[in-house]
Amino acid sequence: MDNLWQGIGAGSQQLGEVNYTPGIDIGDQQLNNFTPEGSENVDPMPAKPAKPRKGGPGPKRLKNFSTKEDEILCSAYLNVSKDPIVAVNQSTGSYWARITAYCEEHNCPRSKSSLQHRWGDIQKDTSRFCGFYAEVERKNQSGKSEDDKVKDALQMYEGIVDSTFKFIHCWYMLRNEMKWNEWLASMSASNGWPKI
Repeated sequence: MDNLWQGIGAGSQQLGEVNYTPGIDIGDQQLNNFTPEGSENVDPMPAKPAKPRKGGPGPKRLKNFSTKEDEILCSAYLNVSKDPIVAVNQSTGSYWARITAYCEEHNCPRSKSSLQHRWGDIQKDTSRFCGFYAEVERKNQSGKSEDDKVKDALQMYEGIVDSTFKFIHCWYMLRNEMKWNEWLASMSASNGWPKI
């Protein structure tokens, strides 16, 4: 490697030397009045039009989901599948179309995709919290009220997951529902997500 650099250094500066050319202050007026030779008759370049957005003129992003919208989505999850006529025998597309329609009826106008993603977040975080709450209940500490157990589970969630649990309102709605508890049992039996 030393041989490579030996021939190059013969005509160049020594290390540590810096050549500096002081700048010239020409003020804004001098710059605006300056025209290079031969450019007096040339039209200035036209400004480029702004590029359109990559996705095109699509729907704009809505505000974050509110607590009320989360509760409507949880209610839709519970009510749409409790329908005795359709119940479980529906395709994924029709299931989410019915959830979207339920949400629109209850003043929550979100797209199907938006609702699916939000429900995925609610399911993942709430089932994680259920695991922490179950662990606190298994300890069976005497003198602990229901509120104390919830607070302990919240602290455990925050300590392990390293973020606050933002779906406590959803957990209160879902925790005693048979459909939710069956889903949790199926997830733990199959060792599926979410892991604690």
